[in-house]
Amino acid sequence: MGGDRPPTTMQQRSSDPTGMKRCSFSSVDIREHERIAGDNPCVSSGVPLSLGWGYYQHQPIELDHYESNRGQPRDKIEMMVPAEVRKTMLQKEFGVSINDINAAMREVNITKRNRRQTISSGDNTAVTDALASAKRKFLGKLKKAKAMKDDSIHDGAVKEYLKNLGAAGGVGKLELPE
Repeated sequence: MGGDRPPTTMQQRSSDPTGMKRCSFSSVDIREHERIAGDNPCVSSGVPLSLGWGYYQHQPIELDHYESNRGQPRDKIEMMVPAEVRKTMLQKEFGVSINDINAAMREVNITKRNRRQTISSGDNTAVTDALASAKRKFLGKLKKAKAMKDDSIHDGAVKEYLKNLGAAGGVGKLELPE
C-alpha cells in the first residue's frame, strides 16, 4: 500500500447538473489471507476453512488491467473444497497442527449434533415464544370482551329490574337480582 500509485478519488464535478458526488477507483488491492481451521458447521464432512488475520499484500494492479485479465467467475460447485484437500491445505500450506484440525472438527460435530437435537425435539424457541405471545394476546382480548359482555348483561338486568319495579308501583325494599 505504497504512495507510488494514484489515489482513489471522490470529487464533486462542476459539470454534473445534479451536483451528485462521484467515486472512481484507479487500482485494485488484493490481499491473500491465511486460512485456519474454522467453526462453520455447514460442511458435510471434515474441517471447515476460515480466514485468519494474517495476510500477504500484493502490489496494486491498475483497474483496467485487472478487469481485462481477471477471467470468468467460478461456479458454486467450483468453490467447494473436498474434506481431504482442506485438511492437506491447512497442514502443508498453512502449518495448522493436526491437534488444531481435530479440535475444530470436534467442535463442529458438537454443534451439528446440538442442531439436530434442537430440530428433532421441536424445541424452537422463537416459535414457542411467538405462540405464547399470541396466546396471551388472545386471552387478554377474550377477557376484555367477556368483561364488556358481563357489564352489558349487568346493565341490562339492572335496567329491566328498575323498569319492573317502576311498573309494579315501587315496592318498599330494593332488591337486586343475583
